Amino acid sequence: MWNLYERWQRYHNVSLDLNEKQRRFKAFMDNAIYIHRFNKRNDTTYKLGLTEFADLTDDEFVSTYTGLLE
Repeated sequence: MWNLYERWQRYHNVSLDLNEKQRRFKAFMDNAIYIHRFNKRNDTTYKLGLTEFADLTDDEFVSTYTGLLE
């Protein structure tokens, strides 16, 4: 999973210090697992993927990109 994260970082030109990288990796891993489980289902008409937001938690995404307050 770490190799996938590093490839994702290179693709999206993400550069972080080691402490931040480890913190972001946890969010990335949680999202990658969710995406994998979702895509294994046969009851949807679409698939999810690892976008530029893949290393954000749900809370970070909502507060940064939707303008909603929690």
